[in-house]
Amino acid sequence: MFIFSLFLVELLIFLFSIRELSSLKIIRDVSKSRLFLGDTLFSSIVIQNDGYRTIGLVKLSKDIPEEFHSLIKNQPYAINLVPGDKKEIKYELEAKQMGRINIGKLELNIFDKFGLFYKTRAINTENYVSILPDIRIGRGVIDSSIQLGSLSSTTKTDPLGSDYAGIREYNPGDDYRRISWKQMAKSSRQEPRIKQFDLDQRIDVNLVIVNSGSMNDGSIGERKLDSVVQAAITISSVVENAGGSFKVIFSENGIPKTISGNQYELCNNLYRIKAESQMNQKTLINHAITYGDSSSIFLFVLDCPFPEKIEMDDFRNLYNRSLVSLFLLDTTSYIPEEIIKKSQGNTTELFQNERNHLQKQLEIMKQKKFRSELCTKDNITKNILDSFSRIQILIE
Repeated sequence: MFIFSLFLVELLIFLFSIRELSSLKIIRDVSKSRLFLGDTLFSSIVIQNDGYRTIGLVKLSKDIPEEFHSLIKNQPYAINLVPGDKKEIKYELEAKQMGRINIGKLELNIFDKFGLFYKTRAINTENYVSILPDIRIGRGVIDSSIQLGSLSSTTKTDPLGSDYAGIREYNPGDDYRRISWKQMAKSSRQEPRIKQFDLDQRIDVNLVIVNSGSMNDGSIGERKLDSVVQAAITISSVVENAGGSFKVIFSENGIPKTISGNQYELCNNLYRIKAESQMNQKTLINHAITYGDSSSIFLFVLDCPFPEKIEMDDFRNLYNRSLVSLFLLDTTSYIPEEIIKKSQGNTTELFQNERNHLQKQLEIMKQKKFRSELCTKDNITKNILDSFSRIQILIE
């Protein structure tokens, strides 16, 4: 009888507390609204009781978005929050995945003393943080390729005899022979300036990301889409260094979108790209080829995990183009290690079926006379850079 009475009392107290749940005010503050992958974000959440009753136990959930990793242990709850009182919870978060993240969405939970009852209130305020790809990663890949000799420092020979076009800022990897020492001496910060020339034949590179729904495969920050965007930013630096033009074409809400510019401009735009299950591959391809001519380079990044198949008819208008390469993503390289370990070795047959499927798709591409390669999470950037270097030999 005593236990039942206690139960009834706790239930009544909890029911009164529920009425006060709406009077709790949540304020979230962040140290910055834009950051790069790997950077740290400092944040705080203040729970304030604007009601008339003391609330026993309040706990936050979903307060750390999956795109972030918490660097400190915190206690996201408040006990016996009296009217007018407030509790501040501090966070130190590391950005793990690119995107435009609303960190204002979380849940507020109220419990009774014994944890028998609870009620949840969803908080849906808009507080967006933009996480951009890390440009430094791409620079490191280029530098290592140059050191190994697989990529020249200028990608294209000096344009001797070409008309002088102007001066631009120095980028790491530029040929020091093209530094304008006079312009450097005139600059206030004594920063190097590079002479630009109108090349007799400009390189026109179009990277087409077929961002289908399966591009979301992979763990946080290591999805297929993440590695493809990182590759795009890296390649843009190489093309710019060669004096060429570079465009990235992908689907946004089912509509083809084109972004051009240097690696900084791409970084500032591509972080918002999403995988789309309803995208139209044929429309995207036909849109892409309107941007080039017979001398344009087209690099297509595709994904077709088992049992999906590449619709080669969508590439019909590219059958007679010689400067086209197709890159197929290896799904098995994006499966998180923890999933492989939990499977206790039962993935061998699945992996083999997936690889057989991908090899068959590659053969179909080659039958249509396309240069095609299978890319893993770790070598996609290198493979595209190597292919780009080989294609350049054809057009020089």
